[in-house]
Amino acid sequence: MTEPRQQKEDPRKQILRSALEKDTFFHSQEERGFVETVRRGKAEVVPIRSREYRNVLRLRYEQETTQIPRSGHLNDVIEQLDARAIEDGPEAIVTEYTPTEDDCRWLVVRVDDEAAAAKNTIT
Repeated sequence: MTEPRQQKEDPRKQILRSALEKDTFFHSQEERGFVETVRRGKAEVVPIRSREYRNVLRLRYEQETTQIPRSGHLNDVIEQLDARAIEDGPEAIVTEYTPTEDDCRWLVVRVDDEAAAAKNTIT
């Protein structure tokens, strides 16, 4: 008789849990989701739906599991995180500015600092 096979955790749930533990989510007054994350060793604010944040999630998952996440899994997680940021996250005034031609940054002024400091959790 063979031993029962251990069921692997859904990669989407792993990516989501990691994001909620390590990143801070909020939305602009225009209801656009943003995330404060660590990118290239520095804290940075980027739109949740950006290529930059997709890369953060992809590389983080690879580091944690030594596997490559499927694009569909990343899409599902990004949709979920964006919804949470818009519906449950604190509001902030977010302004895009360009310090150089090749660079774009986001200036963030928190509307509610206490709520912004609160971390989201997944059960």
